Amino acid sequence: MIDPASGLDSVANVRIDDRAVTAISEAVLPADETIDCTGLVVCPGFIDLHVHAHDDLTQRLMVGDGVTTALELEMGSGEVAQFCQRLDGVSRLNYGTSAGYWYLRTLHQTGRRYSKLDPEIPAEVHKQVEEFAKRRVLDVDFPAIHDLVRAQVAAGAIGIGLGIEYMQGADQAEILSLFYLAAELEVPVFVHTREWPNADRGTPLSAVQEIIANAAATGVSSHICHVSSKGLDDTPLILRTLRAARARGVPITAEVPAFAGATGEIGSALFDEGWTERWNSDYSDLEWPETGERLTRERFAELRATQPLALVWKHITPESAVEAALVDPDVFVASDAVPVREETPGNPRAAGTHARILGHYVRERGAISLTDAIAKMTWLPAQRIEQICPAMRRKGRLGVSADADITVFDPNTVAEQATVLHPDRPSAGIRHVLVGGQAVVRDGRPTDCRPGRALYGEAIARG
Repeated sequence: MIDPASGLDSVANVRIDDRAVTAISEAVLPADETIDCTGLVVCPGFIDLHVHAHDDLTQRLMVGDGVTTALELEMGSGEVAQFCQRLDGVSRLNYGTSAGYWYLRTLHQTGRRYSKLDPEIPAEVHKQVEEFAKRRVLDVDFPAIHDLVRAQVAAGAIGIGLGIEYMQGADQAEILSLFYLAAELEVPVFVHTREWPNADRGTPLSAVQEIIANAAATGVSSHICHVSSKGLDDTPLILRTLRAARARGVPITAEVPAFAGATGEIGSALFDEGWTERWNSDYSDLEWPETGERLTRERFAELRATQPLALVWKHITPESAVEAALVDPDVFVASDAVPVREETPGNPRAAGTHARILGHYVRERGAISLTDAIAKMTWLPAQRIEQICPAMRRKGRLGVSADADITVFDPNTVAEQATVLHPDRPSAGIRHVLVGGQAVVRDGRPTDCRPGRALYGEAIARG
């Protein structure tokens, strides 16, 4: 058993009653049912703060990767109550969401509730929404948008999700005004940083410096999403700057995914005119998952026009940036998972993020210890949000009275098997996974148990 929160690292037995851990002992504990974990590692269930996928297939793959709690905190949702109601009784994992500023800004601009994950949204509507994202919001509009944010925080949002890069019209004044609102509401902000004019040295850093400055000015607890894929070669410098800011009392953290590649909607503003200069990249750095082909200018234009919502794989992030972030003691793991479709190429992060950390970076490369890796997937993310989400005080830990969210894996065989061409391949070596004391994975196979519960921000928790 390994529990980074308490320092426990020993052979022991754990007893579960109902949804909680009730005893841990070297002695045999009486039970109605037992799971033999001889030779395996038993640890808290993995907590993923950055997901964009809640369909059943993707959830099945995520529990198969050891995840017991999956939260939509980067982009969030514009309708917290509806988000949670939709998953009530059908979710394999615990779930929750931030108040998605992108969605609420869009609602104010267009009068339309919009979800990027809604397959019924026509391409022309998507294009219209992208055009609105490029428009500047006037000072006179701030109060109305802020009221929309307030309403979602009151409904139980876990902070505010802020995807700045997807709102080219959002100037620094607009973003700072949102930080002042977060300070008023006493909630954290989860940030996908601003796009850059290019990826030259120091430019990715400047996008993070905007958030550090806002956090320092307002005191708002802030979190940088996928620091390596937005930091690129600047990642070590960004990590150093974040450490220095924290040392001076600025409340800011970061996360890292396990894969160097990343996906983006080919029709989104990420790939507007000039993207090759912004990313210091070329069309051949993009891979079309359905065929595995590297794109040309002509093929890119064709796909962008005909399939704007489809994901393209970006071979842009250096592997060295991922490893630099992973070994930083204050950076934890998050997948940035997107929906997976059976036998359809796509993003492997949903199925393989945590097994890749344990197999590739711990066992094969020795870049990080097993205990530290588990901490980055359990205790650290739980600590990060437990002030806004009190339920997290019982998660990410393996002690008496903790929630019985537990992952059991074989440290000798655990590995990701998902790839861009086959993102629906489940991880190897994840033997058992419990959510609230109920097995969602047993003997390496997902069950049909759906014990996931909604996790809410403090506003609703107090009620």
